[in-house]
Formats: sequence, C-alpha cells, structure tokens
Amino acid sequence: MTEPRSVPEASPVARTPPVRRRSSTRGRERDPLLASIIRSKVEASPVRDQTLSRERLLGWLADHADDRLKLIIAEAGYGKTTLLADFARRDVVRCLWYKLESSDGDWVTFINYFIAACREVVPGFAPSTASLLRDMAVMNPSRDIVLGSLISELGALGEAPTMLILDDFHVVDESTDVAEMLGRLLERAPTSLTFLISSRRRPDLQLGRLAAKGELAQLTTDDLRFSPAETEELFASTYGHPLEPDLLRQVDARTEGWGASLQLLYSSIRSRPPAEVRSFIRVMSGAKGSLYDFLAEEVVGHLDPDMQRFVTRTALLQRVDPRYAAAILGASGAAESAEVVRLLMEAEDLGLLGRSSLTSVSRRFHPLLRDFLLGRLDEQTTSDERAEMHRRVAHVAETDDWLTACHHYIQAGDHKDAMRTLADAASEALGSGSWGAATEMLPSIKNVEIPPAVMALEARARAEVNPRAALDLLATVDSSAQPPETRALIRQIQAYACYRAGDFNDLRLHLNELLNDPSTPTSARSIARAYRAMLASHEGATLRDALLLITNLAQAQVRAGHHYYAGVSYHNAAVTALVQGDYRLVVQLAENALLEFQSTGAQHFEAQSTRAMLFTVQRELGVPDGVRQEVAPPLDLRAEGDADAFAEVGATLAVCGDIDPATELIAEARRRTAEGRTDLTAGTAVVWAELLLEVATGRYAAAQALAATATPNAAEVGYLSTWLARISLVALLAGEAEARELAERGIRVAERQGARRFEVRLRIVHAVASEDGPALRRALTVGAGLGALTLLETADAIAIGLYLFDEPPGELTESVRAWPHRWLPALRRALTSSHPPTSFAAARLLAEHGTREDIPRLVAFDRTQRKRLKGRRLARTLLSRVSPSLLVHDLGRVEYETDGRMITLSETRRKSAALLMYLVTRPQHTATREQVLDDLWPDAEPDAAANSLNQTLYFLRRDIDPWYDEHGSANYVSYESEIVWLDPALVTTDSATFADASIGALTGEADAARMAAAVRAYHGRFAPEFEYEEWSLAWRDQLHATYLAVVQALTRHLVAAGNLEGALRECQQALTVDPSSLDIEMQLIWLYGAIGTPAAAMRQYDHFARAYGSDIGAEPPSLAAVLGAGLPTGH
Repeated sequence: MTEPRSVPEASPVARTPPVRRRSSTRGRERDPLLASIIRSKVEASPVRDQTLSRERLLGWLADHADDRLKLIIAEAGYGKTTLLADFARRDVVRCLWYKLESSDGDWVTFINYFIAACREVVPGFAPSTASLLRDMAVMNPSRDIVLGSLISELGALGEAPTMLILDDFHVVDESTDVAEMLGRLLERAPTSLTFLISSRRRPDLQLGRLAAKGELAQLTTDDLRFSPAETEELFASTYGHPLEPDLLRQVDARTEGWGASLQLLYSSIRSRPPAEVRSFIRVMSGAKGSLYDFLAEEVVGHLDPDMQRFVTRTALLQRVDPRYAAAILGASGAAESAEVVRLLMEAEDLGLLGRSSLTSVSRRFHPLLRDFLLGRLDEQTTSDERAEMHRRVAHVAETDDWLTACHHYIQAGDHKDAMRTLADAASEALGSGSWGAATEMLPSIKNVEIPPAVMALEARARAEVNPRAALDLLATVDSSAQPPETRALIRQIQAYACYRAGDFNDLRLHLNELLNDPSTPTSARSIARAYRAMLASHEGATLRDALLLITNLAQAQVRAGHHYYAGVSYHNAAVTALVQGDYRLVVQLAENALLEFQSTGAQHFEAQSTRAMLFTVQRELGVPDGVRQEVAPPLDLRAEGDADAFAEVGATLAVCGDIDPATELIAEARRRTAEGRTDLTAGTAVVWAELLLEVATGRYAAAQALAATATPNAAEVGYLSTWLARISLVALLAGEAEARELAERGIRVAERQGARRFEVRLRIVHAVASEDGPALRRALTVGAGLGALTLLETADAIAIGLYLFDEPPGELTESVRAWPHRWLPALRRALTSSHPPTSFAAARLLAEHGTREDIPRLVAFDRTQRKRLKGRRLARTLLSRVSPSLLVHDLGRVEYETDGRMITLSETRRKSAALLMYLVTRPQHTATREQVLDDLWPDAEPDAAANSLNQTLYFLRRDIDPWYDEHGSANYVSYESEIVWLDPALVTTDSATFADASIGALTGEADAARMAAAVRAYHGRFAPEFEYEEWSLAWRDQLHATYLAVVQALTRHLVAAGNLEGALRECQQALTVDPSSLDIEMQLIWLYGAIGTPAAAMRQYDHFARAYGSDIGAEPPSLAAVLGAGLPTGH
C-alpha cells in the first residue's frame, strides 16, 4: 500500500477569527426522524475562544478535502476534535458531523445518525431509507437493502463538495457492520461526498485500493503535535501568557506538543506569579495535579485490567521492547511471550505507545503519561519488587544493549554490575558514539572504583573541548598493564586527544604504538592504518590507496554496528575524494557519513564538518545556492561545530564572491580556534579561508602575508598540493617571479598524489605565469569540467591572463555569467592594470557582463584608449545591455515607457515623437538621413532640415532619458554614418510585436492559441495622432489589414472546430476595433444564424445593408444569401 500523504512541517501561525457556520434549524421541528436522535452527535463541537488556529493543519485539510478518505489518527488529547470543529466552521467544504458512541456499532443506529447528519444540511434527506427504518418492525429489511436505498439517495446532497466527519471512530472500530457499510459507502457514494475518520487507532478497513489511487491522506500523532512555534504562539497570543524561551524549551520537551497537556498547563499557571510558573514548569509531571486527573480519567481509566497492568509495569522501561516487557512481567514460555507482544501492539494501536520511526522495534510512552504510570506503579508495588523488575530487564539487555542494562542495574541498586557492564562495553561505546551516554551514568554509580576502560571513555568525552585534560587523565593509567582491548582503547583516545590538541608528533607516536603492538585488536589496527595512510598523503603519497582503505574500513564498521566510527571513516573518505576532485563520489560518501552519525542517536560535531564539505561540493557541481538543508547548520553561528566547518563554508563563500557572510563565518572560525574548538587541521583551514577572502577582495599583499604563516607540513589530506596551489596563486597576484616555479612543483606533487582538484588550479596559475595562452585555454576547459570553484578560486589570476586569448573561452564567459559577484570585482581590478593588454581584455568582458556600476569605468576607459579601440566604444556595448528597455505603445494612442516612467505624447515635442514614430514605420526601424529629411522636413532647406534633425534628436533622447549624457547614457535612437535607427536591443514596439505574431499565426500550421494571441496584441490603429502623415499610412494600413485577416482566419478555425460561440465573440470584439469592416460583419451575421438567433442576425444585417450601400454603392447580398452559404470569406 502506498504511504498516505501527511502534513508539511510546522510554521509560525496566527490566530484566525472564527467563521460563522451556516444555520441548519429549518424544518427540524417537523422531522420525525430527528426527534429520536441526540442532536449534539450530529453537530460540530463548539470552538472555544481560546483556540489557536493551526493554519498548517487547516491548510492540509483544505488541500485534501477532495480526497475520498482522510484519516486523523492520534491518542487522546491531541486536538483532533478541536481541529475538525475549527475546520468545519470555515465553510471550505460543506461538513456533515457524526460523533460516534459505542452504541453506534449497531447498523440501524449508524444509518439513522448518518441520515440525521445529512438532514442538517438537506432537510428531508433520504425519505425512502427513513421509511424503511421506521417500518423495521413490520418489513424487517436487511442491512444491505437499507444501505442500498441510502446510497441511491445520496445524490440528493447535490454536487457541492461535502465531507462527512466520523469523530471518535475507535469506539465502533470492532463493529463488522460499520466496517462493511463504510467500505460500500467509500466505493459507491458520489464523488462529491468524501469521508474523514478521526480515531485513536487506525481503523480496520480495507484501504489498499484507495491508497493506490492516491485517494487516502493521513494525519498522525506526530503531525498533530504542537510545534515549538505553535506552542509559543498558543501561550503568547491565544492565552495571553507569553513564556520565556527557556521555559518554552522545557515545556516542549516535557509535553512533546501534546495539546491536552498544554491546555492543562495553562490552567495550572495562569494565576501564578512568574517565579512560581518557572518552578512549576521545571517539575511538571503527570504524577499529580489536573494532568493526573486527566490521564486517570481519559487515558488509562478506560483500559481493561490486563492493559492497565501491562502499561503500568512497562512504564519502568525507557524503551518498551518486547523482550524487556516480557522480563518486566516475568513472562516465560511462548504463550506468555505472545501475549506480551499482543498487549504491546494493542497499546500502540490505542496510541499509548509511540515509535521513534516506522522501522523501530521499541516503543516509548509520552513523558507525562510515563510519570503518571510510574506514580501508579509506586502505589501498587514495593521497592524490592520494582528492583527485581529492573534486575530481570538488565539480565536480558546485557547481551546486546549495554546502555539499557547499565541503567536498570543502577535502578536495581546493583552498582558493581553496572560498572562491570560499562567497562565490558567500552570499545562498543566508542565505536557507536555512545561514550557521552556512558559517562553520564557514572555519577549514578556509587562506591565502585572506576576501571581503566571506563576512565578512557571519560577521557574521550573530555577530549572534544579540553584534550590536554583528557591526556592528563589517561597519563594516570598504566596502559601496559591492561588487557589488549583496553590498552588499544586508551591509545586510540590518546591519539584522538593529540589530534584535537594539534600535536602531530605524539599523534604519530600513538598510531605507531597501535600498529606495532601485535595484540592490538583488528578493528583498532585498521583505524590506525587508515589514519596513517591519510597522514602520509599530506607529504605526497597517492590518495587512491588511502581512499580504498578508508572506504573498506567504513563498510566493515557499518557491518559491526560501529556507527560513529563509520561516520568518521566515511567523512575521511569524502575528504580524500574531495582532494581527488571526484565530487559526485564526495556527495555519496558524505551522505553516508551523515546517515551513520544520525544512527548513533547523538549529536556529533563532526557532522557539521561533513555538511560544510557537502556545501563546498555542491558549489563545485555548479549549484549556486548550495544544498540548503546541509549548509544551514554551519551557517548558524549558534551551532555546535569546530572551527574547520565555519572556515570551510566561509572559504567557499569567499571564492564565490559572497563576501559579507564569508567574513562573518571566518571570524567565527577564528573565534572558535581561540576557544579550543579546533583540531590538527583547523588552524590551516582558517588560514586558507582568510587567504581566499583576501584574494577575493583584492588585498593581495595581505594574502601574501597570510601565505607566509602557513606551514608546508600539516596533517591534512593532500596538504602539500593544497599549500603549493595557494602560495603559487598569491605569488602570481603579488607579481612574484617564483610563482611559475612554485606552480611547476605543485603540478608534479599533485600528479603524484592524484590531487586532481588542486592540479587544475596549479595548471591555471602556471599557464598565466608562463604567458601560455593555449595551455591556459586547456586548463580552463579541464578546470570548468571538473568543478565550478576551479575558475572562481583562480579568477584573479585568470583576469590577469585574459590578454592571452583572442576571444575568451566559452567556459570562462559561462562562469562569469553564473557567478558575477566573484568575477566582476576581479575584472574591475584587472581593468586598472598597468599592463594595457590586460586592461583591454578586462574591459571587453566588462562590456559584455558588467553592470550599470561599470558604465563610468568604461566611459573613462574609452576616452583614454581611443587609439587602441579604433572607434569602438565599449561603454556603448555595456549601455545597450544594461539600460532599461524602451517600450513604444503605438497601437492606439501613443505612449512609451522606460525605467518605470510612462511618457504620453502630450509630454513630448511633437516633432520628437514624429521622428520616433517615423522610425517605427521603417524596415528594421532604420532610415537614411536623406529619407528622414525628405519625409519630416520636406519644405526645409537642406542645412535647416539637417539642423532640425539634430535638434529633434537632442530633445527625443532627453524625452526618453531626462538625464541623458552623450557618453554615459544609452542611445535608444542612434545617428551615425548618415543612418538613423532605433537600437533593436533596447526598443520594442507594439506594432512590431503584433506584426511578428501575425506572421506566425498566418503562415504556420493553424493554431487557435497563436492566432488569438496575435489578435490580442492589436489594440487599435497605429499612432492615430499621426493619422494624416503620409509616412504613416502604409504601415498603418498594412497592420490593420493584417489584423482583419488574422481575425477572419481565427473565426474560420473556430467554426471548423465547432466553437461557434468563440468565433462569435471574436467577430464582436473585432467590430469594436473596426466597426466599418463589412467582411467581419458578414461573418457575424452568419454566426448569429448558425447559433440559432435569427433576430440578432436580422438586426445586424440591417446595419450591414446600410453600410454596404453607403460604402460600396451597390445592392448588398440578401440576408438569405449571407445565411444560406457557409461562413463568408470576405467581399
């Protein structure tokens, strides 16, 4: 069965005013059926004033209103009924309401109330079925006959969308009659009638077909939980009792969005002073107060004795696993174990237990319900009995769940067994990432000496923020006297602490100890071997072997259930693949790492570094905005994480030209370094991020100073290639002669390592330093194919070498187009170069890709480089591209608009407007100087006419652009070499748009949509203000004739398609544009006749006949002739 659609994530909501429900009282007094029913069962529950409008859920209901069946499945107190009542009063869809009780499992009662619900909106609904029910005693019709009658009468509800809400369906869920009747209703009811079931458990209905058809939608407990934002809004706006953020977090953690508990909490605190509110929330429990009463009466009170005993005793369990539940209850044997499983599943169906995921075996109680049940357990059992329950669970759990075993040993008072369990599981705790949970238990274990294995876990927990303290703690342990597994564990944690402390030499020492000790367990030896391979790569060793070794290790760790180890290994493999330049493999490995980190059930700061790497890789793959769901945590300065994660994202943003966020993140990385949130690689990561930021902002000297601080020997994958790529780039930008030599050395190292990512960067630097154009072109092609950041990181170097190309490669121009924030600053810096070929090449690219900000720069460049440009004006190219378009509305009264300004003809000089309109009528909007003078100033002397043209151009340009400047403004109207023209890149006219559309409509395959679009583009005759100017006549007549031809063609097409009404509307609209068109009027008369309106045809013919005689001077064709033939094609 397909998964039912569920609700989207919560978002902050605002309370919506209530919507008045329709009254349905008419006719009730005369309805004998309704006299026997309980009215409140078929009326929507009232909505209290203090009700939060949960817009995300109301929106979900509205979106799924047309689905055949909606399920809302949640335990008591999650607001199912309140939500539905709020939805019903909004009239999104007509709602029928049926609140079920246990007696409604009888089929006669069910159908009676079904009819009563329908009569709330359709008085007298289903009279035949009601008659059958009234005569039950006499006729005794079967259930199926009555149901068939009801289904046949459902059409009386009409076609209005209607939803039947069956509230509290769980009370009749065991009724076979109701299940079978509802199944038939779902199958045979009109499509306008849909159903919604609200229940505490999923109904036992056959829903596979509905789900497969996409007609089943579902909300669950998790969907109905109040989100933190909704809880905040509930208390602040609805209750008028805002809570401070820390209290809201506590409320959210304790209530888990349970609506009933939130309401009861408000009832408990509304009259308390702030200090008492804080204290009350801190100790909030289900074991006392009004919440206790609610749980006792509404949740547990209705359970049968066996279920009450089951949930009360299993409340001892933090996770309700079938084996542990059996141990709690002392079940033995297959039959008793099967009964435990049955009770567990029934408790889950009742909503008393929930799963953390669909695949999870264990369940858990809501925290407040568990408090209540534990209170009851204390009343019903002795402390010795409870201790024995804990002890039985611990014995069962010790084989495969040391955390659970340890917890229950502590609760049983068996502290030595708890410590023994911790020590035995130390290696497992480290591999699974559970050392934090293990060390959190230590304060609860009393009067037991801490063994070295547990001490090692404690050191691991300290090492993240204080590695020196961790090393000091482990120094008190004689590792040589420990068993091999404990000794290896201690050395692993010592190596990790050295990595965190930045101690490269001691890190190597502890790795060698692990590798040289023949008793080191295989898993620890494999980790040491993989890490040593990574360290070796920084000096030039190949990356391929390291990647294979680490990936195999990660897969073995997944099989062993060591999810934390696997996450770290997959992360390290991704780092290695990143240096190799295999970005798609990086995505795969990094996603595996995140899945493994997530599987530990704990938060690990390494995941932040993985997400930061994913962000960089997505940018490499050409996604300008990266992967938002992966990058969001590193961009949040409040997030947990090491300096390297912030440095990574900051460096990538700097390379992409996002300077402000990059600056903020790199500053945060530096701050975290100072606080010790760092490791062996973070220091260099921060240096590189700062260096790339300096490069991106053009501070090359500062970048060079930073490069001098970067050690050439750091514990980072492929570090030597990285170091040489960065320092050679900075040397080139600073004008250092050694740049070429450094790049050559870097290429050799990168080739040997397989560090493809940095090899292509080095080749770009080397080609520019060598002034080798073909080599630079090859490097750009390879680099762009590898990843987008290749060209962006070396953008300043490429800008210096632009002069090496006759025409810039396509990969370069595409990068400039995609990442202007990075490229334009680099090109502007290159424009000011003292090397003329460089500045000229930069100017050409700025002309093609710059912004309006670059206009003054190119104007100045044009002035200073006139000889080199040989008449070219790069500023003009840029102006033509970035200036706002001029839209000339010349069909109907003339207006033109540009840059948000609308200019009417009355606001301009008539001669200026005439020149503009004149050019519009010319082919390609172009005319020779002589043509303009002859047509616009036919009576003027040549010199006077020429002077008038110059003056008219002057005023026209300023009518279009009041701030027109000869050098810094766009020329919408150009005058050069005896030619006057409108710039086609900047000027668009309605008449030309219509002409192009009509050509496509008349010459292409018959297409009603294309022809209709052309007709709509014609708003009236061309420039009526210049109706008597000879130069306008031909263009105006051509446009109008084309319009009439398109209308007639469209009319014929619509008639042929049988759309007579559409054709009629087109002719009517055309006559409003041209009332004198006899051809259109003849078509209109024919259409009136064809659709059966002879009176309209006669009236239109009378007008046609008069106009025909007046215009043609002859007898018009008779009405019979016009109507008798086919659609007229024109006179």
